[in-house]
Amino acid sequence: MTCSLAFSRLALLALLAPVCALLLACDDSGTSRTEYSGVQSFCVEPVNGADGPALEVTVQVDTCLSSSCDTVIDSACGFTEVDGVLQLEAMATVESTGGTCTADCQAALATCMIPVEAGQTYVLRGDDGDEVELEAEAEDGACTTEPI
Repeated sequence: MTCSLAFSRLALLALLAPVCALLLACDDSGTSRTEYSGVQSFCVEPVNGADGPALEVTVQVDTCLSSSCDTVIDSACGFTEVDGVLQLEAMATVESTGGTCTADCQAALATCMIPVEAGQTYVLRGDDGDEVELEAEAEDGACTTEPI
């Protein structure tokens, strides 16, 4: 390919770039990635972790996915202690393909382990203020909504 031909193709691409930016599915793969964050709901289950008692938390990330177009690539959850309350955090990276998508509102889930001390009671809170109080050695778990 001569330099002038290569330059002509680059110039054409530069002219098309603004048009391409206006189109949703302009990339070659027809996919996009989006990161969602926030806690929609969660369930907590006391477990015996590798290093002692722990709380296994399953969080529903605050998003609504299409089962025909969206795939969860990565998800994670964690917490920050605020005034003795474990404030939950969650994120999910979702890959979406173009086309006609079903509106079936699938969940993106993230699971994490929180080490706890035996004999203690813990309060966990989601983004909307829903709370669950649970003893480290409780026999049953608890959810902010119906089990996920």
